[in-house]
Amino acid sequence: MSRSDDSNQANDDAPLFDDQGEIPFPRDIPLSLGNVARILRVSRWRLWGYERLGLVKRRNHFGQGRVYGWDDCARLMFVLKARKAGVTAFDLAPLIKAADHGAHPRTIRRARTKCLALLEQLNRQQQTLRVAIAEIRFFCKLLSETFPEPPARTRGHDDTSDVP
Repeated sequence: MSRSDDSNQANDDAPLFDDQGEIPFPRDIPLSLGNVARILRVSRWRLWGYERLGLVKRRNHFGQGRVYGWDDCARLMFVLKARKAGVTAFDLAPLIKAADHGAHPRTIRRARTKCLALLEQLNRQQQTLRVAIAEIRFFCKLLSETFPEPPARTRGHDDTSDVP
């Protein structure tokens, strides 16, 4: 996620693919605040907040306006995925700042510590989810055994025809 240049092209090491392996950004539109907000389905206010936290910055110019670079879009996708897992943008800020080129060694050490703490937190959440999933599976199995599914009804079939 480091910044090697100010071009509007992707860094070779930037994770530009979404979970399905596709690039979610059309390459022929400027990466303005409004366009990126629309593509990622987040509000402009959220993007401004991420800028204030130092997670991204519109460093490039397109016409008279400032636009994001591809590496900033990759950071935004990382932040949004982490937020879905319950990690706050505030918690991610030190990690992303430490990934910047020329980050101070002390910043990198703090980020490494924060990263390990986040991994521990997410592993605890994952374990809790696994236990909950196992319990729900047990109840589904119990309910299926106790109350088996009735035979599927077909269209036009009248259940009252069997009644004497």
